[in-house]
Amino acid sequence: MRQPFCILSVFGDVLDDGELHFVGATQTLGAARRRIKALAKSSPGQYVIYNGQTGERLPVVSSAKPRSLYLRASIRQKHRTILRGHRSFKD
Repeated sequence: MRQPFCILSVFGDVLDDGELHFVGATQTLGAARRRIKALAKSSPGQYVIYNGQTGERLPVVSSAKPRSLYLRASIRQKHRTILRGHRSFKD
C-alpha cells in the first residue's frame, strides 16, 4: 500500500539552493508528526511533510529538548558564579 505522507529533511535554506532529503513515508499526517518528533531527539532541524495525494507541503521546525538547553544555561550560570566569587576573593 502506498504511503501518501513523505517526510523530508531540509538542509540549508530551500529558497537559496538548499536541499530536501527523503527521510521516510507514513500512512497518516499524525504518524508523520510523531516520526519527526522522534527524529528531532537525535537530529533537530527543519522538516517538510509532503502529501502526495494533494501536493500540500507542511513545514515543521523541531528543536532540541528544552531540558538540554536548560542544563547548558545552568552550567554557564554556575561557571559565572564561581568566577565572580573568585574575583571577589582576590579583591
